[in-house]
Amino acid sequence: MKNGTILKEGVIKETHGYGVFLVELDNGHTCNCKVSGKMSNAKINVMVGDRVEVEMSVYDLNNGRIVRRITGRTRPSTPQKKKK
Repeated sequence: MKNGTILKEGVIKETHGYGVFLVELDNGHTCNCKVSGKMSNAKINVMVGDRVEVEMSVYDLNNGRIVRRITGRTRPSTPQKKKK
């Protein structure tokens, strides 16, 4: 963690154009976030419902950078078809 940054966890609520996501943090605050360069180079995709770790500057809490996707089943599940 760099000096002057805050790490928080949250859930992706919406996607906006140009790779910007609306993330709702655990404390209820929402911020616009982009995917970090290391994640895009590693081709790690994030979707609505994913739990992510966000890095924000102490000077601007409305924008952030998604630095990690937290593994686990947090995406909304698709309805299963009933077997006959």
